[in-house]
Amino acid sequence: MMIDLKVLEHALDRLLYVYATDDEAEAAVVRALAILISDPLPDLTGDDITRIHAYIYHALQGFYAPTIDYPAIRREFVTAVLAARKGNSVLRRMIA
Repeated sequence: MMIDLKVLEHALDRLLYVYATDDEAEAAVVRALAILISDPLPDLTGDDITRIHAYIYHALQGFYAPTIDYPAIRREFVTAVLAARKGNSVLRRMIA
């Protein structure tokens, strides 16, 4: 693997902190997650993706805003990964 997962986790942490209490967060988080994982994705293993997904899950547990659908954010992360695995055109549609 060519990327340092700690660097990616730090970026995820900043992203989740910025958006976690925003009532309009879901779309922005999904787009930002897709952008964030799109570049290193070819170098990520299944274990890396599982680790990142778990990191997002645990990071989101630290926040609570009743109007934000946190499970949807986690589901969209998985969707972004699967879309990117299928091809960049699918991922670009998510980012657009």
